[in-house]
Amino acid sequence: MKILIGLVGMFLGATIAGAAPPGPNLASFPPPHAPFVKPVAEKASWTITTQEIPSTEKKESAPPQPKSLVTSIDSFRNGEFKRDLITYASGQREEVWYFQGQVLSAASSRPEKVVIQSFAALEEGYDQTEIFRLVGNPVKSPGYPGLNWVDKKYYDAVTLFNKTVPAYHYVLRGKVDGQDLVAAEAWVDAQTGLPLGYTSDGALYVYRFGEAPTGSATLPPAFAAALQKVKQRQDLLRRLQADAAALR
Repeated sequence: MKILIGLVGMFLGATIAGAAPPGPNLASFPPPHAPFVKPVAEKASWTITTQEIPSTEKKESAPPQPKSLVTSIDSFRNGEFKRDLITYASGQREEVWYFQGQVLSAASSRPEKVVIQSFAALEEGYDQTEIFRLVGNPVKSPGYPGLNWVDKKYYDAVTLFNKTVPAYHYVLRGKVDGQDLVAAEAWVDAQTGLPLGYTSDGALYVYRFGEAPTGSATLPPAFAAALQKVKQRQDLLRRLQADAAALR
């Protein structure tokens, strides 16, 4: 994960949190309590879109931040299934399914090639040093991405997200090579507990919720076939291990 420099928080405080206009009395909201982010409902759908943080709002001495590689994530959960359609800045798309502890993904350029990994393996491709170990994968998650670190110890204040929605603001601060920085920020709706947004890789990721899906969900054929092959290999390995143990 790329470093998000501390002044990003100042920019977001000015443009997203903002001074409260006449309306909600932010002081009337009690401190947040567990669960700090409402769990994903059995049936739910949402879209995450990214907004670049203008470079003019960052410290002149700060290294340039990369543009977010992701432009949107369309998600739904239906029972034990969760599915993401991730659109990258390059135009490439990736379909990702989360099911029974496994993550199955395929790029739009090669839909027949399904890659399978465990939920835990989602974190392996990101920087896990120092403060960033808490942030994890900001894009892929069996739940709401970008928010697994949110906790009472990182609570900052009640602010207005996008100058309209009362939100609990969380800030993850730390040091890397002696430099103070903001590793991540998150905003959670103070009334519903649903996520509103988070920062990662020099961008703001914004949640928007839609209508819950109806009916039931099933894995597409290519994903189901790939998962079946993995289960067959796992069953074979268990049988071989049992046979080896019986011979001892």
